Amino acid sequence: MRKMVFVALAVGFVGSYGSPSEARSLAGQLSSFVTQNVIFPGVHNVDTITPVFLRLASQATDFPVPPTTPGYVFTYNPTEGVFERSTGSLGPVFLERVETVGENHAAIGVSYLYGNVNQFDGSNFAQGFNTRVGIVATDPSTGRNFEGGTTIDKLELPTNRFNFAATYGVTDNLDVGLLLPLVVTKLTVAGRGYVGPSIGGQPNPTTEAAAVFGPSMGFSDTSTGIGDLLVRAKYRFGYLADFGFAGGFTLRCPTGDENDFHGLGDWTVAPLLIISRTFGLNDFHANMGMEFNAGNSQASRALYGIGATLQAEQFPWVAFLLDFLGASYLDNQTFNQTVRVNPQIQTAGFVAPFLTSQRQNPDGSFTLTSTIPRADQFNVAVGLKFAIWGNALGYVNALVPLTRQGLQADVISAGGVEYSF
Repeated sequence: MRKMVFVALAVGFVGSYGSPSEARSLAGQLSSFVTQNVIFPGVHNVDTITPVFLRLASQATDFPVPPTTPGYVFTYNPTEGVFERSTGSLGPVFLERVETVGENHAAIGVSYLYGNVNQFDGSNFAQGFNTRVGIVATDPSTGRNFEGGTTIDKLELPTNRFNFAATYGVTDNLDVGLLLPLVVTKLTVAGRGYVGPSIGGQPNPTTEAAAVFGPSMGFSDTSTGIGDLLVRAKYRFGYLADFGFAGGFTLRCPTGDENDFHGLGDWTVAPLLIISRTFGLNDFHANMGMEFNAGNSQASRALYGIGATLQAEQFPWVAFLLDFLGASYLDNQTFNQTVRVNPQIQTAGFVAPFLTSQRQNPDGSFTLTSTIPRADQFNVAVGLKFAIWGNALGYVNALVPLTRQGLQADVISAGGVEYSF
């Protein structure tokens, strides 16, 4: 009897006004899945999770990139009157050091990074009944509230990034370069439609035990495309008490499609202060900077890191890499979305992630305000860098989160090759 009541009410209030458009992007497919994966065919839910996941995932898939300057650099030999390849440190693979590639010299590199973006605050992003999207409506005959929508039982975003980079030494102190990623993302989603009584109404929605669930459904799709183009420069100021100082600058061009999680979708600029010092073959370096987001100031973040490249004189062809990389967002991200439901429905509220407020507009639509909390993300990167042949170097690395805030991959695996000439 209870199930029949739920069925009758759900046909009335779960549906949104209008039907979703055909979507080809990964984010569009997620939205279509949420709106259509309800218990009753032809009934559509309101999607309030895709805008949240889109903002979180576009940042989480923006993996660290190799530095502007490679490991092998060229320094001027005044005695011979020529530039010679340095025999010092092999350099880091994620942080910058002061050294430049050398006037009229260049370097190219290819790196690969992989991570499955599915962790939020240290737990699986998809929590089944705890991550659900739905509508709360009132039965006019009884005044009781009922809730219906979609649970998100699985949501994973394995991401492969192939970075293609090139650097040219304009002068002995100035490097300029480009980095363009090729990004392959695969979105896998599963969930169930549900309906149930809203125990006490908002903000005390239905319990899992009281809900009726439809069959589990899902989809998996892959998208391949270019990411955001990075235009980079580094200028070496000089040395003070054996410490080298340089300034870096990165301009992000939004060439990646944010709806497929290939880019941020915004222009950003990132000035950087670089400090490093060498002790024999060992290199110690620190970076401090800011990334200013022109399209969304709340997504601006502080970037910082410290690390070391350690080499034994007996084995100058291999180096141990230890870097700590941090990114701290400056503010919570607050955004609005407008949703429409069937005007015949007496809507009492919405079930949505990070929902902080809602209001009904004069035209009958609703404006929902969500706030994503700011995050401090700090990773440790451990790996090896080694000589291959001639002026070619290779490296392998793993980045592991030390803080569990925001959306992240459990571990990011990395490897690459660079060549200087």
